[in-house]
Amino acid sequence: MKKNRIDNKREKIYNLFHSSNSCAKYFFDKTNEDKYAAYYTAMYLLQDSTESLWRHRKEGFNNDELLAYIEIWGVLQAIIIQQDSIETIYKILTGKELNVPQGAKWFKIRNIRNLYSGHPINKGEKKDKKQEKNIERSFMGRNFGGYDELTVEVWNKKIGKTEFRNIELGKIIDKYTFEVSSYLQKIINIFPIKWP
Repeated sequence: MKKNRIDNKREKIYNLFHSSNSCAKYFFDKTNEDKYAAYYTAMYLLQDSTESLWRHRKEGFNNDELLAYIEIWGVLQAIIIQQDSIETIYKILTGKELNVPQGAKWFKIRNIRNLYSGHPINKGEKKDKKQEKNIERSFMGRNFGGYDELTVEVWNKKIGKTEFRNIELGKIIDKYTFEVSSYLQKIINIFPIKWP
């Protein structure tokens, strides 16, 4: 199976890390063992989530509706795990927080995951009147679609009705992959400067 661009960049970071004398000196020092453990854990989580997502994308959702139902939540959660791993690796190796611009597919996928999984189910039910006006409750039927198009039923309190929303998840993931690849490239670019 051909590797995808996220896994290629992850592998390059891994190789640069392990061939860098300054990384070895810094991360194998007893005082930095927690940073090393965080880096290593994040690298494994990034590898596993990326490879799992790549394989599932090639095979698609199960024909059994109930298994497909669990799979969509797993796919969306695996992307969140992937994102959290990238943020950790970025911070440890660059010393800075990853700055993802608003409007990025990164956030779009997080919002899809939250809405489509009905999470949180009681969103907006706090005492905050402003938040209470914007309640959205979602339900994804058993025949929700696939990567080409997902369908979800959403109750929107603000407009006072139920609507069906369709989303081209595969296209969003493809664009997200390009974004994420650029963040990983920024990590690669700092090696000659910070970790020769």
